[in-house]
Amino acid sequence: MSTMSKTQRRQLATVTARKAVDDSSGITGITGITGAPVRPAYLVLWFVLLCGLVFCVYAPALHGEFMLDDVSKVQNNPDIRDWDQLWSNLIHRYPVTRTLEEKFQADMHNDPSRPVVSLTYALNYHWGKDHTFGYHLVNLLLHCVNILLFWLLTCYIWLHIFKKRSVFFPCVVATLFAIHPVNSAVVSYIYSRSDLLATLFFLSALLLFYTFAGNTRRIGLYVLTILCFLLSLLSKQSTATFPLVALVFDYMILSDFSLAGLRKRQYFHLGLWLVLFGYLLARVLYFGQVGDLEAAETWPAYNYAITQPFSIMKYLQLILVPIGLCLDHGLDAARSLFEPRIIWSCLGIIGIIAGVRYAYRRRTPPDKMVVFYAIWFFLAIAPTSTILPTTAVLVENRIYLAGVAWAGLFGLGYLVLWQAAQHTALWRNALIGLFIVHLGILSGITYVHNDAFRTREKMWLSADQLYPRRSRTQQGLGDVYLYDKQDYEKATEHYEELVEIDQHLHRPVPMNIFHNLGSMYVWKGDSAKAAKDYPTAQADYQKGVDDYQHELALYPDSLAAHKDLAFTFCVLNRYPDAEREYRECLRLDPQCERAYYVIGACCQNTGRIAEALEDYRHALALDPNDAGVQKNLAQLTAALQRGGRAGK
Repeated sequence: MSTMSKTQRRQLATVTARKAVDDSSGITGITGITGAPVRPAYLVLWFVLLCGLVFCVYAPALHGEFMLDDVSKVQNNPDIRDWDQLWSNLIHRYPVTRTLEEKFQADMHNDPSRPVVSLTYALNYHWGKDHTFGYHLVNLLLHCVNILLFWLLTCYIWLHIFKKRSVFFPCVVATLFAIHPVNSAVVSYIYSRSDLLATLFFLSALLLFYTFAGNTRRIGLYVLTILCFLLSLLSKQSTATFPLVALVFDYMILSDFSLAGLRKRQYFHLGLWLVLFGYLLARVLYFGQVGDLEAAETWPAYNYAITQPFSIMKYLQLILVPIGLCLDHGLDAARSLFEPRIIWSCLGIIGIIAGVRYAYRRRTPPDKMVVFYAIWFFLAIAPTSTILPTTAVLVENRIYLAGVAWAGLFGLGYLVLWQAAQHTALWRNALIGLFIVHLGILSGITYVHNDAFRTREKMWLSADQLYPRRSRTQQGLGDVYLYDKQDYEKATEHYEELVEIDQHLHRPVPMNIFHNLGSMYVWKGDSAKAAKDYPTAQADYQKGVDDYQHELALYPDSLAAHKDLAFTFCVLNRYPDAEREYRECLRLDPQCERAYYVIGACCQNTGRIAEALEDYRHALALDPNDAGVQKNLAQLTAALQRGGRAGK
């Protein structure tokens, strides 16, 4: 009897596992926790109950307000409202270089690199307008679909590594992924729909590739794989790692760490790499760059890169111990590679790599899973945790796709404990109890954390608890109290704290802060004036003037500051000062009709009739329907005519 080589035995095991998947019995025959077959109806019941639990823990955010990028990309985005121009608005060019003002205006339009996401926003608006429930519901449903795809992928991974069918491990893994609180930043934040869609198409592409690998004559499956890969790229560019993930999946899972099986599909892998290269080339030629198109400002590449070891360790902490969750983390990039937090984080990552290398050498079934999941985790976060900088060094939504890894390792931990206790009923029952308690704790944290997604105020207050001396948090709270609640006292308090923080750190104060402070003092002056408290009104107006002038000292070409300062001068009857500021407005914007109108009034009040007539006519040319200009021009013309007749 001939003996089989090690490579032949691996190939036979792979073929055997593949036949098990393609068996006409389908899902029948899959075993559960005791090894007994599980009926498909029970799996359906499990999934329905799990979706019900997901809806319960995310319920507090279902009617949550628009917040952060939701406001510009959804609530105030005209592109998703223009149904007739929908397709032309999905993809458009960005100038290679843009001013801050151009970047701010672009914020109010679709992100042309994510047309799939913008299309879903347009559909949401078409059927539900600005009611946030519909947007949150779609996000939640997408999360449920991802749970199902995640479960299916885990079933296949289990099958190929342990060479047997089971739903125990995949169900544990999918359940932990479904309700883990770290995913709230994706599920409950409308703008993170890009991560939900990207993950959906990424997992779909990998499952299609898995099916195609079993029968490479079914080219249609390969075409669908490429299509899903493209859709994932058009949802979020961070899925560019798919060809590498598919390569690792093929080598470790399908080929059981054998290069022979990988070589059989090398040309199909090459096709995925060519698609990626074509996408990156098109992105450079059309958009002008590969990196973050939407960012008004990004961290320097060096500082961003050296901070990522700390960010990665922080992600792991949030997964293992979900304390300190926040939609808007206030972490600054490191200045030096030798900061203690960076050194300790690098040592931690080196330890993880050493552990993975040790597992790769052993290659027992649990070790194989550790290696695969560790590589998946680092590949999933690689696009945002390497040298390509963006606006924030740490954002929780970046580890959603990496959930395949961290949830899988959670499940593997339970599996190892179960195998150790399988001969002792007491320990098995204790382990089941531990899992139920773990599930209850995660569900409770998720439910409580989602309360912060109800309103912008709660979101910023939760951020303020974690990062109390952070200027961005103070600005967010100031904006909430100014625009949402018209609580000028609290808004002033937070804005002034922001100014104090930035000046202490020798950082420039954001352009609109002094403007907002000035406007609030003017509004307070209006209220005091209406109450006939003229001294208080004068004092508030003067504080408004001081803040506008402070803003202009920092940003001399701020058109809004010149306009509002000129208006305040008019209220204070300081017409020469108002005229000077409106002339600055005309220098910045020659089409400013209001400036011509007020300058005309100032000239009329100081007896410069010819200049007043000219300015009124300019204003009327810009806005023929302005009743105020028409009235002043008619009165001035009539006065001139009466004066002419009297002279005769």
